[in-house]
Amino acid sequence: MALVATGSRRRAVALGRIGAAASSAAFAAAMLGSCGTRDVYLVGSGVSMEHRDSGGDGRDAGQADVVTPPRRNEAGADVGPVTCETRRDPEQLKPLGVYLMVDQSLAMLAFWSGVSTALQQFVADSEGLGQISVGLQYFPLPPTSSDPASSCEFLQYATPDARIDDPSGNMSLLADSLARHGPSLQQLFLHDRPADAALRGAIVGDRSWILQAPAEERVAIALLVTTPLPSSSDPPDLLATCHPTFEDVIPVARAGIEGWPVASVADAGLPDAGPGRLPAVPTYVLGIGTASDPGLDTIATAGGTVSAYDAGVSDSKAILDALRAIRQSALPCDVAVSPGDILSTDINLELSKPDGSRETLYRVPSAADCGGQGEVVRGQWYPEDRGRGPRARLCPTTCAEARAMQGSTVDVVIGCPTRDLLK
Repeated sequence: MALVATGSRRRAVALGRIGAAASSAAFAAAMLGSCGTRDVYLVGSGVSMEHRDSGGDGRDAGQADVVTPPRRNEAGADVGPVTCETRRDPEQLKPLGVYLMVDQSLAMLAFWSGVSTALQQFVADSEGLGQISVGLQYFPLPPTSSDPASSCEFLQYATPDARIDDPSGNMSLLADSLARHGPSLQQLFLHDRPADAALRGAIVGDRSWILQAPAEERVAIALLVTTPLPSSSDPPDLLATCHPTFEDVIPVARAGIEGWPVASVADAGLPDAGPGRLPAVPTYVLGIGTASDPGLDTIATAGGTVSAYDAGVSDSKAILDALRAIRQSALPCDVAVSPGDILSTDINLELSKPDGSRETLYRVPSAADCGGQGEVVRGQWYPEDRGRGPRARLCPTTCAEARAMQGSTVDVVIGCPTRDLLK
């Protein structure tokens, strides 16, 4: 593996800024001059891939030394160690809110035990990741009046049954909520599947949570957990009051990610911020009981998350694995990078920790390369471009480590040759 260092141009960015990628012009304006010489650091094959700028070099006893060639000018004279000039604009980690909107219609009857078990574990292991809040609601809900159609209105879905809050203080509410809900053959309203109203309510609930503390720059997602939804070509359920299809959910998801109202601003209780100026809320979809469903994929695509996550027909472990994958994707652990830099040979990411130490991270080719072959390796990132522009995303273990430290920042360093972790 070759590690190279020259001068640098640097900017520090928040872990997890979600939104439009910074423009190339804005990115370039933050850059400083770069050096012209390149020095190669040769690392023995036995050297650990875990690097620590705070003192250790990641090597175990008996491993090969890191050989640092001297820096020389054009005349061949030693001009001392390499330095990288930097400029830092540190920002804090962004809090993440997850509004779980869970299908409890009769379509979920065969899967409810696994879903409920997985959701409880998902909430429990979210607690240690730092600044994650989870809320929970279900659809359909019982009618709020003598009119059965009231179960198809979005307002009752805008308020979660268990509020969006830190799991450490919300665990009992979430557990109690799950225990009180689920499909039942005795409840006629459970024939309804108002996924459009439910997602509309979840997006409104997320936006309300974001706007409660604008200074915190909160990020929120709507997570729709459901089996495949009916299409416009399917015959309607004659025992249902309302008959929305997956096609009806698509414009709701699109309005959520684009910052448009998903309902009357007056009804939603949100400020009239103008078209396209409400907080963007991406929609994630977890498909239950299916290996793949085009309708759910279309909803996820409209909501800015490319495709649905599918748990198939397996047990709670498969559902939990899918929930964790969604959480990892949603966690604010990525930073916008200009298109010209994301795959360049002179980009690095550096984790600045609250104690003042810094860790230079290693680039791997893709998410599939994180952590090596079955082993846990911290200090890694990979380039990603999934519709929001090019971004540098921390690998899962690195992300968890960073989010567990209040006050951590990530610096994007341009100008020093990239530290690539080669397979």
